[in-house]
Amino acid sequence: MVIEETMKIRNKKIDEDDFLKSRKEVLAIWPTGKDVDLNEAVSYHKNIPPHKNLVNRLIEAKRTEQTLFHNLAGFTTLDQQTDLLLHLQNAGRLDVFFCIYDSFTRTGRFGHVEEVVKECEKTGKNLLNGFPVVNYGIQGNRKLLESVDRPLGTAGPTVDSRLASEIACASGYTLLQDVSFVVFETYTKTASLEEILRNFQYSNRLAGYYQERGVPIAVRASSAASASNAPGVAPPSLGISGRVISALIVATQGPKHICLMNSSDVDRGNTRPKAYLSHELFRWKHCSGCGNKHHRSEYGAGIP
Repeated sequence: MVIEETMKIRNKKIDEDDFLKSRKEVLAIWPTGKDVDLNEAVSYHKNIPPHKNLVNRLIEAKRTEQTLFHNLAGFTTLDQQTDLLLHLQNAGRLDVFFCIYDSFTRTGRFGHVEEVVKECEKTGKNLLNGFPVVNYGIQGNRKLLESVDRPLGTAGPTVDSRLASEIACASGYTLLQDVSFVVFETYTKTASLEEILRNFQYSNRLAGYYQERGVPIAVRASSAASASNAPGVAPPSLGISGRVISALIVATQGPKHICLMNSSDVDRGNTRPKAYLSHELFRWKHCSGCGNKHHRSEYGAGIP
C-alpha cells in the first residue's frame, strides 16, 4: 500500500496582516524578542552609513568587478565576537562579515545558550561554535554592528531561523539566508520539508517587509547540500536547478537582492560557468519571464 502525502504549502507571498499576526508568536519564543519594533528598526537602518549595508556593498562590487571576501565564523561572547571582527577588519582586510549562528541557536535551545554565555563571560572561554545572536538581543547586536566598519550578515543552517532573523534585521544586519534544502537534507531527523520551507518563507517575508519600506536586505539562496557542497560528486545541473528554485522561493516574498550560493570545485573553469548560469537562469525565469524588472541577483563561489 502506497501512502502519498501532498504538502499544503504554496509558493505564495504571505499576506501582510497574516505576517504581522504571526510575529507575536515568534517574538515570544525568547525574551529578547520583545525588544523588536519594526518601525523603530526601519528608522535605525536608515541612519546606518550606506557603506555598512551589505546590499550597497554588493552592488558596488559588481559595478567595479571586485571580489568580496568574508568570514564564516563566530565566537561565544560579545567581546570575543567584537575582537574577532575587528581583527578580521584591520588585519585580515575582509570586506563583509557573516555572524554564523552557534549550534544551540540553530536548534532553538536558547536557555542552554544563556548558561554557556554566562560561563564564558566569567571565564573567558569560547565554548560555542558561533555567535548567539538571539541571546544577545538588539542591544548586544547593535553594539557589535557599531563597533566595526563593515556590513554584517547572518549565516547558519537552522530549522527555524525566524526569531534570529527578526533580531538580526532589527539590529542592523543586512543579509539573511534561505538554506531550506540544506537543512532538510543534513540538519534534521524530525522536521518536515514543509515545516522548514514555511519557516524560511517567514524570514524571507521579513526581508521583503524591510525592502518595501526602503531598507534593502539581501538573502542568500542555496541548493541542497549534496548539490552545493559536493562538487564533483553531484552533477552541476542539480546544484543549478536547486539554487534557481530556492531563489524563486525567496523572491516571491518580496526581497529584491538575492545571492545565489555556488560552492567551488577544483576546476575554476567549471565553477564560474555554474555560478553564471544559475544567475542567468534565475533572471530569465523570474525577472524576464514574468516581466519583473526590479530584482537584482548576485552570484558567488566558495573557494575550498
